[in-house]
Amino acid sequence: MTTFSRAISICGLSKEAAAEYLGAQEEDINRWCSGRRSPPMAVWVMLSRLFKRIDCVAKSSVGQVELVLNDEQELNLFTADCSVDPLPLGAEVSAGAIAILIAVAERANSSAV
Repeated sequence: MTTFSRAISICGLSKEAAAEYLGAQEEDINRWCSGRRSPPMAVWVMLSRLFKRIDCVAKSSVGQVELVLNDEQELNLFTADCSVDPLPLGAEVSAGAIAILIAVAERANSSAV
């Protein structure tokens, strides 16, 4: 797996969603994922901005996670998004997962004190 492939996975993007978000052709995405070609720096910049947005949405969603922390079903389906500037398809799931991890870690840290 290439670093690019891992980066789009971390951002919650499928290859199709990555192509749409990055304004690239799916064949370019496949080449970048396979390592046959390297993505241009502009692509890395776009992914870094998306990751920063995901991180911000996740951190702002921790309070919502705390409301469902005792409901395993609800927790497993939790997504986080910003209605003002919606995340691309799949990224809201990554933001939700990050928010859950933050909330669980905070709960574990507070009960360990």
